[in-house]
Amino acid sequence: MMRRKMFVGMSIWLCLLLTATLGVCAVPKAALDLTREALADSADALAAFESAVMEDSQSAADVWKARNPLVYRYYFGHLGGKRRYTATDAYFDRWPRIPDLFKLNTDPWPSETLDGAVAFTAGLVDRLPDDAMAYCAHGYTLLERGQFEEADAAFLEALKRDRQLAEARNGRGLAILRRPKQGARGMGLIQEAFTMDPEYANAVYSLAIGHVALRTLDIERWFGEALKRQPNHPDAWFKLGAYHEAGLIIEKDPDLLQATEAYQKQVDVNPDHIKAWFQLGSVLLKSGSPGEAIAMWERLMEERPAFRQEYLPLLLKAYQKSGFADKAEKVAEEYIDGLDRDTQELFTDLSLIATSEERAEYEALDRFDRLVYARHFWQKRDPTPATKANERKVEHYRRVIYARQEYSSAKEPWDRRGEIYIRYGEPRHKSRSESIRFEFTEDVVRTKERLLRGLPVSARREILDLIRRWRTSSRDINDETGGSSDFESIDFELNQTRSQDGTDAGAGDRRNIERVFTSATPTTMRDRQDVATIRGFPLFPVEGTRPWEYWIYPQVNGGIEIVFQAMFDGAPFDFPIPPQDRGRGNDLLWAQRSPENVVVSAVKRQSDVFEDETAILELWLDQADFLGDGRNSRLELYFAVPMDELVPVKLDTGRLQRGVAVFDTTWRAKFQVIDTVRYVKTEMASGFVISESALELPPGDYIVGSQFRDLGSGGYGSQFKRLHVEPYGVGDLGLSDIEVATEIFEDYDEAFKSGLGVIPNPTHIFTHEKPMHIYYEVYNLKKDEFGQTRYQVTYLIEPLEEKRKFFGQVIRSIGKVIKEDRDESVTISTEQAGYREDQTEFLELDVSKSQEGEFRLSVSVTDLVAQNTKTKETRFRVIRP
Repeated sequence: MMRRKMFVGMSIWLCLLLTATLGVCAVPKAALDLTREALADSADALAAFESAVMEDSQSAADVWKARNPLVYRYYFGHLGGKRRYTATDAYFDRWPRIPDLFKLNTDPWPSETLDGAVAFTAGLVDRLPDDAMAYCAHGYTLLERGQFEEADAAFLEALKRDRQLAEARNGRGLAILRRPKQGARGMGLIQEAFTMDPEYANAVYSLAIGHVALRTLDIERWFGEALKRQPNHPDAWFKLGAYHEAGLIIEKDPDLLQATEAYQKQVDVNPDHIKAWFQLGSVLLKSGSPGEAIAMWERLMEERPAFRQEYLPLLLKAYQKSGFADKAEKVAEEYIDGLDRDTQELFTDLSLIATSEERAEYEALDRFDRLVYARHFWQKRDPTPATKANERKVEHYRRVIYARQEYSSAKEPWDRRGEIYIRYGEPRHKSRSESIRFEFTEDVVRTKERLLRGLPVSARREILDLIRRWRTSSRDINDETGGSSDFESIDFELNQTRSQDGTDAGAGDRRNIERVFTSATPTTMRDRQDVATIRGFPLFPVEGTRPWEYWIYPQVNGGIEIVFQAMFDGAPFDFPIPPQDRGRGNDLLWAQRSPENVVVSAVKRQSDVFEDETAILELWLDQADFLGDGRNSRLELYFAVPMDELVPVKLDTGRLQRGVAVFDTTWRAKFQVIDTVRYVKTEMASGFVISESALELPPGDYIVGSQFRDLGSGGYGSQFKRLHVEPYGVGDLGLSDIEVATEIFEDYDEAFKSGLGVIPNPTHIFTHEKPMHIYYEVYNLKKDEFGQTRYQVTYLIEPLEEKRKFFGQVIRSIGKVIKEDRDESVTISTEQAGYREDQTEFLELDVSKSQEGEFRLSVSVTDLVAQNTKTKETRFRVIRP
């Protein structure tokens, strides 16, 4: 026994000597024996190993590189001189307090890998009880498996045997950092590691990540220190870029230029760093350079095809940002084609955003009819109906991709957050238990305050008391000194708004954020205190010891907050269960206001939300149909876009990209065209850009879609309208639709409308300053025995609102006014004779004396020869500016 101990001791002494001089150490016989036992189930692998042992024990140990990378990294690699390591990326990615932006999205180690590594290193410790490196390796494998207390104990045993083993000190610091309220102690141990070994860059890297987890202000400093020691570090440049990109999340404004530079340096030294490429493209997008991002990703997919499926979602977003909807749709379809069939079906599942009625209709259809229904479903949601690409469908694809990437770690294909994200998109505000974020934008603040005021006093007090308990429970007790400190002051959250909420801001910033909050709240001191207390916390009683998260959507159902909770770290998020028997008398209220009920109510009123990042233009669409070429009718479409929403491209001259699409009732496109409308602001006295489009169509039912994009601002608007196009054949009396107009010019150079120049008014709104005009056509008038036509027109103007009257008089008409009656309604009759079977008619009315209100105008044409009548009607509104 004494001889065995002496042999082991001499082996370790020799190993230390070799490590100090050559950086390598011979593999102990016990480790080789354990390897033989592990390979016993494979005769070929064991034979290859024995052959390698004859040559070189260190080379023989390379078998672990493929068999179990953790065993190789933490023991055999160390023996071979590959020192100054730290925990793997998979370990840091599983650390809940590390924000997602800093994570590399690596796959977790398989359980068989973790279990095998822990078992093997436990065997090393058992057979080499005096080997510090064996204990150190065991500590790291336990750390990777999440057994932090056991890892701490193993590292402590390693340090008892070799106080200068810096890797063990680094590992122990990481283990202690994961234990409650041990941040300062863990950071101190890591700092000791690179104090012992100043070139230990990965220990400095570990310290920097610790600062990220503890949310200190020294993150940039320590990643910089790591890079001084190892400029080609495989990940530190990326983490530094994430720090600069994070912006307000970590108490500073975003610096996208520095983020771009850091990400670029990372891919220069480590071209296989996928997340660095991702974020490099992301900051290029954020900094207004989508073209550069697109060029980079397109080049990468050619040069590194293995990454193609990973980059396609990013390229999709870049194309969306740049307005290349057709390319975005193509990329989305390519990405989906690369998935398995079950996953592909997620992208075609309409129930993810459908209303309950739509879902029931869809499920009742057969396979063929479902294809038709899907075309209808997506086409009616398309914001640009005149283009072949469907931006809403592309955005849906992007959201499904995002939900799979971000919300599927605990549940396939995603947890409850994924469902909400797909339906409503990115919330305006997020806050979670491990990353408290204060509300600061006005729409979010107003929503939060309104929801708070909507609670009964007892429920409000319950929420406020709960939040105060959470806040006061964050006191950190130092185990060594017994002293206490405010935990939040040194361990505050990665908070997107902290520098704007006054926590760490200057006086000016405090005043600004207070103005935002107090402007939306009652002026009592208690109300202001309540609002300050609830910032960053949910308005639903969740268990503070379990992970929670809430999202705010001001644009959904008047403004809602959706709360999620997980049973434990790593569990899927779901709607929290309403509390029971809390003794506060609010159980029924919380059951009624449960997050699940909030969502159910919202979906009934607003099944999905699509918001383009550009401004939304208000758009009016009106139409009238007339006699066409004989077989077809002439459909005229009239558009109005408010001038004050437009940005000229040159002086007061601007351009609108206009698109018109016509679909049949099954949403098959019959006509699609895009053109450009030029306007001069000074010439648009009406305050609107008015345009018109005309096309010949067979009579029938259609769906018309229109879209406008302002080339100056990028703002867009779109609208769909169902309409019926009437037939105007030879035979009975015919009457066209009524075109409501702002101006009608006679002797105008116009091929249609008998030379009249008609400026349409799609809004049907008139002020007292301008007269109202209408234009219409009469067809198939009969002639008397003298070859003349004679017809009478009666105009009936009726108020649609109580106690309103229309006061107006005829300024111009084609026919002779023969009677005007005035009471609650106004009746005007004209009579006309001529020689043509088809006639054009117009009327100009003075509305300057009329009351405000909405009115119905009916036009009845009577053929005095044939004694038959046709009637059409329209509506208009009179306002005072």
